Amino acid sequence: MTQEQQARLQRLFLLLLLALASATACPAEEVEPEPMARAWKILKKRDWFIQRMTATPRTAQLCCDNQGVPLRGAKSPLILVARSHLILTLPQCIASNLPEVSVQIGDGEPLPAVWQKTSNIPSLEVTLPETVQSGALVVSGAGKVLWQHYAYITHALPLAPQVPAWRGVLDDACRWAKGAYTPKEIIAKLTHGLFTSGRFVYPANDPTKRATFVKRNTFALKNFLSEEGPRVGNCVDISDYLVICAAALGVPLRLVQLTDSQNRLLVTNPICPIGWDASDPESYQSVRCTMHQVAYLPGENRLFDACFFSPRTGSSTRNPVPTFSWDAAQIQNYWQSEDTTRGFVSRPHQSVPLALLSAKVPAVE
Repeated sequence: MTQEQQARLQRLFLLLLLALASATACPAEEVEPEPMARAWKILKKRDWFIQRMTATPRTAQLCCDNQGVPLRGAKSPLILVARSHLILTLPQCIASNLPEVSVQIGDGEPLPAVWQKTSNIPSLEVTLPETVQSGALVVSGAGKVLWQHYAYITHALPLAPQVPAWRGVLDDACRWAKGAYTPKEIIAKLTHGLFTSGRFVYPANDPTKRATFVKRNTFALKNFLSEEGPRVGNCVDISDYLVICAAALGVPLRLVQLTDSQNRLLVTNPICPIGWDASDPESYQSVRCTMHQVAYLPGENRLFDACFFSPRTGSSTRNPVPTFSWDAAQIQNYWQSEDTTRGFVSRPHQSVPLALLSAKVPAVE
């Protein structure tokens, strides 16, 4: 072998060694980071974890925006809790030196709060009001705000079709039922609140108008919440929204359709439709319809109507409270009276109500 051939073989051998070395070398991104960089990464992860825990109290439920999209975690400015104890995790406080705190919702009285020291991260147990409430829930201590969210306090956990509950529905329901404790009181306040809210106006000039927001047992909630009102709606729209508001507060309502047992056209005594001024005598008029839909509270065996107000015995056009609420066992007394000016249905024909209790719960979209 000549000297030139030996030199060529040596060069090939060196190239082969270089190729093998580059194939087995560790990539640069897998090199162990420096201690300072590793510590910074751990610190950022801890800060994110603390922020997440601080913004998501235990026992709180999810809320939706007015488009039905759930608001989650630290991005959510809202919490929804049933009346009970709310546990707030406050890792920014030092367990060995916990400050005295003041907890308040809206402009209400201070709420009882007790520190729990069961772990290294302090937590605060807040006793919530026993009644329906809403407002900014603020925890203050050591001269600063430690925690703040807008809170909705309901009677119980929301029911279908409000799982999770929508923000616009909670705004309406908590405002109308504020301070109510029992299901009967909550629904009475919701009924009166809806009637006087200006959210709906009944089409008295066309009472046969089909429901505006309810199609195939689905309530167009996005459409309804897109405007503050007044929106045109008939008894189906109004009673369905009453059921939806009750569901957001954790109170079950059912829908009832009332017709004449002889299938005759219903001609009412002078009544004040929703969206009209119940204190103005000129607001009262006779309405013709084939069916009337109301809401039923099973536990109390009571019917509620947020669509019409009638000046029955014991009520006054200048004091429309409640709008309509009566014992379902005495429905005939509500439906038609011996006195032709009282009751829902006018004479001269005697009318016996036929009540159809619906098992359907309105869906929302």
